[in-house]
Amino acid sequence: MKRSLCIALCVLSLTESSAALEQPKSVKKRDIEQIQKLNVVYRQLLDKYVDEISLDSLVEHAIVGTLSQLDPHSVYLTADEMKAARESLENRFVGIGVRCRMLRDTLIVFGTTDGSPAQKAGIATGDRIVEADGKSLVGLSSAQAVEPLRGKHGSKVRLSIVRRDRSTDRLELTRSDIPVDAVAAAYREGDRTGYVALSHFGRGTTQQLLRAAASLGDIRSLILDLRGNGGGIFEEALGVACAFLPEGATIVATSGRSSDKKTYTAPRRGALADMPLVVLIDEESASASEVVAGALQDHDRAVIVGRPSYGKGLVQRQIEFPDGSAIRLTTSRYMTPAGRIIQRPYRNGYRDDYLDAHAGRYTSGDSLSFEGKPRFRTLRHGRTVYGGGGITPDIIVERDTAPVDEAAALLISFGQADRYAVSHAVDRRDSLLALYPAIDDFERGFDIESLPDAALCDLCDENLVRYVIATMAEYLYGSGSGRRIINRRGDEAYRIAAETAASTGRIRRILCGEME
Repeated sequence: MKRSLCIALCVLSLTESSAALEQPKSVKKRDIEQIQKLNVVYRQLLDKYVDEISLDSLVEHAIVGTLSQLDPHSVYLTADEMKAARESLENRFVGIGVRCRMLRDTLIVFGTTDGSPAQKAGIATGDRIVEADGKSLVGLSSAQAVEPLRGKHGSKVRLSIVRRDRSTDRLELTRSDIPVDAVAAAYREGDRTGYVALSHFGRGTTQQLLRAAASLGDIRSLILDLRGNGGGIFEEALGVACAFLPEGATIVATSGRSSDKKTYTAPRRGALADMPLVVLIDEESASASEVVAGALQDHDRAVIVGRPSYGKGLVQRQIEFPDGSAIRLTTSRYMTPAGRIIQRPYRNGYRDDYLDAHAGRYTSGDSLSFEGKPRFRTLRHGRTVYGGGGITPDIIVERDTAPVDEAAALLISFGQADRYAVSHAVDRRDSLLALYPAIDDFERGFDIESLPDAALCDLCDENLVRYVIATMAEYLYGSGSGRRIINRRGDEAYRIAAETAASTGRIRRILCGEME
């Protein structure tokens, strides 16, 4: 699958929080002298520098510079970055509960969260939000237009709405906590296979996964899609892995210079411990995703399909400061149950080289080679699995090597494809839903050439067609519909995962080392 359709996701660190700094266990005299030297420098700056200065930016630059000389995942976060990260990991934010996109410089509603202020106020798909607290939102960027909809819990916002029938309405909504579901999509694939995609590991992800799996009814196998999932909360990674493992199974171990080795095991038998399982991963599956995939592979519990994962296996401790900023400091490394180090190699102080090496994997086949990689054995059936950083799938699916259509990539990158798709979906919503009442009907029967203006598609490749149709589906049928379209229209890794999951006998033979 070409990269033009993939949305780059940040690799979220697995963190431990601390409200205050603790005294180091042991500090050398030389280290104390260096800390005192730094203190003297800042005192002299405040007292004797030619101009009056503020230490705020100087200290921040010093912290960033210091951490840049360490591993690639020890970082400094400003107060604003911490707020955004916290909302992401907590799986909630404060707002009114609408999903929106820009169309012709206007914010259009794609859907509302169940039980949210927006839903209770009657805001519906297709409505346009044109004003907030007396200020026009028309002509702003998407980020600028959405910002006034968020605020403090319990605060109010006055909105001007243009309904789908062109009538106008004025509403006052009270902002509240809006839950964010980590389940990006959940549906049945064929008669007896379930599919669940997790976008990240936030607070409550384990329960969201279990509810999604239960909602699929009587299935005999499951595809768990962790592609593009950059990680999140460590405890949720443990919970998701536990859902598929027997009681007492090792999930992961941590070890570091200043901390003893600690092993985490499943406290009870998982609710899905008997469910035949296929897991999808790719280059952007990182951190918590790798903890889960590594544990399930080492226990011969799931067939892993896709491309080798990111290789982010460093544990960060989060140390917060009174101004809301924080540092994430690497304290130990993760190891899979079979003893594989998840973190791929790096050199301290060479973060750019580390990031460039990852980016190069999209054009190089080096990550698919087993040469020089240490070999390990799975714990149940003794299959060969590979270390050296990241999780190597049992079934590797090579990236589509066909040339990327530059015109199509530009149309997606600059939002033209979005505007085209949303415009047609909005303007023809009623007629499209009359023809295709359900996502299954749309998926089987819709042809983009049936649109009155298909000029955009004269330039496009298959990826652009798929992107446009997926965006239209997301508007017409709700969250998760777009991913379903993209999966089923030419995604080779998904096709292989679905074929594997459809045969429990095939899953069993692979896990016993009898094939692939």
